[in-house]
Amino acid sequence: MAKNISKKGPPRGSDPVSELNQFLDAFIGLTSELSRGMTAQSTDADERAIISAYGKTLGEQASRLSEFIRINAQNIPAQTAVEIGYVLHLNAAAHLAESGKTISQNLSSTTAKIALGDIFNLLKKIIDVIVELLFGHVPPWLEALKELIDEIINFILSIGSPRLANTLSRRHQDYLAELTRLEDLKRAQSWRNNNEEEEE
Repeated sequence: MAKNISKKGPPRGSDPVSELNQFLDAFIGLTSELSRGMTAQSTDADERAIISAYGKTLGEQASRLSEFIRINAQNIPAQTAVEIGYVLHLNAAAHLAESGKTISQNLSSTTAKIALGDIFNLLKKIIDVIVELLFGHVPPWLEALKELIDEIINFILSIGSPRLANTLSRRHQDYLAELTRLEDLKRAQSWRNNNEEEEE
């Protein structure tokens, strides 16, 4: 896929690195909107204090992860920049983050909270692809960081609602199982491609 895309170039008028920065800014901003939205719908002072404390940690994690990606995206090969541009463009990454901000404006319903959690999962999948393009793989430390981010997001979204916490936990397990299936599919595709090259 990457070889075919690189021949066509990025979408006309686009700047992949600039688009990446916009996406990362939107990702960081969404963590702030999550905290703001949950604080707005809470009527308990203790809950608000907890949301603020966890929200600051989440925002700092998102900021540091984004800065790490920005630094490593500097002076990347032209083909890698093109591929990152297509990942962002075809996945409507910025629009997805903006949709999350819209949902964050009213988090009084369980449906909205679950939807926002799902959007964060989708954004992290996009980040995975970008990191893999930059490094050739997703490092174990990133998997650990994403797991911690997931826990904080789910905790903030489900504060005051044990039932929702259980629902989000089950959905998170489904999400991890899906990632495992995707990795199995990628390995199978890589094995098939290698065999086809050897036969040629």
